[in-house]
Amino acid sequence: MTFPENELVKKLKEEGFFNSYVQKDNPNKVYEMHSHPYQTKLIVKYGEIMISTKTLEITLKSGDSMLIGSYHKHSAKDG
Repeated sequence: MTFPENELVKKLKEEGFFNSYVQKDNPNKVYEMHSHPYQTKLIVKYGEIMISTKTLEITLKSGDSMLIGSYHKHSAKDG
């Protein structure tokens, strides 16, 4: 991604993602199965993250993005 972090947040808000922020995690950070009461757009700026649902497991790498629907249960592990 070539966007500076503040420009990325601004772009997401323009797309309707008002609860936008940049999250930075250490490698191997694990998020257990959970959901959000709003649609989530995940954009990987650096590194990679593995997203798992009941029926899908996908690894996103730098530059990839993914939409996760409201209340759709998922877990994640940073690479």
